[in-house]
Amino acid sequence: MQLSRKTVISDDIIIELIRKGGVHREQSVKRIIAEYHGYIHKFYIETKVSKSILADLYTDTIIVLIAKIEDGSFKGESKLSTFLYRIFYFKTVDYIRKKMTNKVHYHDNLPDVEDDSKNIEKALELDEETLRIIRALDKMCPPCRQIIMDWAYWGFSLEEIAKRIGEEDHVKLSKIKYGCISKLRKLLGKNLETN
Repeated sequence: MQLSRKTVISDDIIIELIRKGGVHREQSVKRIIAEYHGYIHKFYIETKVSKSILADLYTDTIIVLIAKIEDGSFKGESKLSTFLYRIFYFKTVDYIRKKMTNKVHYHDNLPDVEDDSKNIEKALELDEETLRIIRALDKMCPPCRQIIMDWAYWGFSLEEIAKRIGEEDHVKLSKIKYGCISKLRKLLGKNLETN
């Protein structure tokens, strides 16, 4: 019995021929492959998975279908086309899931971030140091306080400081600045001894 695609054969006959084996099995398998090959294009339209991958999945589907027919697990409760479609569908869904899962890459590498507790300690130390300097500056005379603040805090040059305090002799201003810095060091030294 030669099976052509045009001959209408029931699912029961195809199942029987596959289980019988031999040439009839081979013809029946070829018929199934050719008859439902359009599912590849249908799934391509729906999923945009490449046709070559869908063709591989379709081949796997045919292998599973034939194995289920031969071992008797396909009972014929649904049409052969429906059973094949379901297998093909789930194989495609599994492929898409794996593909999507593989796209997510988790990295254990975290950017280097300084320990905030150390930053807080530094900030507190700086605050304490700043308070010590402010207390020492408060004990100094107003001209020294202004010279040190203009030079150390505001960043004025000696020429600018000279204009601000009205001193035209830069050598004299340099000596005054040095004397003020020495006084500040002494006051800070005393504060260290008292703390």
